[in-house]
Amino acid sequence: MEFYGLIGRGCSGGYLPRLHNGFFLLTQRSAAYKDFELEGEEISLVINSIRTLSIKGVNVAMPYKKSIIAFCDILDKSVTETGSVDVLLNDNGCITGYNTAYRGFGKLYEGVCPQGLNSAAVISDPGNTDSVILYLHDSGIDEIILISDTIGDCPFENMRMVPYDLISDISADVIINGKSFSDDFEIPDEIFFHNFKYAIDLCGPTQTEFIRMAERAGLVAVSGRAMLIHQAVLAQEIWQGHSLSPEFTDMIEYLVDEV
Repeated sequence: MEFYGLIGRGCSGGYLPRLHNGFFLLTQRSAAYKDFELEGEEISLVINSIRTLSIKGVNVAMPYKKSIIAFCDILDKSVTETGSVDVLLNDNGCITGYNTAYRGFGKLYEGVCPQGLNSAAVISDPGNTDSVILYLHDSGIDEIILISDTIGDCPFENMRMVPYDLISDISADVIINGKSFSDDFEIPDEIFFHNFKYAIDLCGPTQTEFIRMAERAGLVAVSGRAMLIHQAVLAQEIWQGHSLSPEFTDMIEYLVDEV
């Protein structure tokens, strides 16, 4: 039997175990996927456990996407370009790190936003959406605005940081939410969303309050469904060592909608 899992903090009860275990069930693969909850700096112990227990594949969640790089034996080009890891492959004790968020977000973005947009605003803490910001930069966005109360470095000259309390003063072609949307954002729909044309919520594959507010304001708004599907397909292709046929890709799409 093969074993897979998710490394993260506060990740128990999420959709990835249900998604991947459902995929293994439908494909009749003898495999199981579970959460590996971390507290503090236990990454080296977890990596050793992955080798010892022959855990074949792992997803990596925040806040370990950067710190886990030091424990990988091999880094795929996707990691050296983005600076973060979200998938591990254990090949007989050799741990290779991959990044699927860049391509996953690209799939989502290209499905909703037309070419030629000039500006994008991202709601996120610094470091949580590096792959998203890199994709926006590579796609030719002229201005990238990171909305956060945590001050960090801006890796690009065309990027600036703005605190949450000034969010209603920001305008851009697209607003991308990478943070759980809650009552902390006490901004009326007409003040907030009228400054944007498109809205993307990365917090899961389902309809959220963020999306509903954006739609009420007349924006084209989508969830992170397409990103989740593409990342799940990429992870399975990395773990199984081959491309998935359309039939198996359809299975993942079905499971994403179920969870």
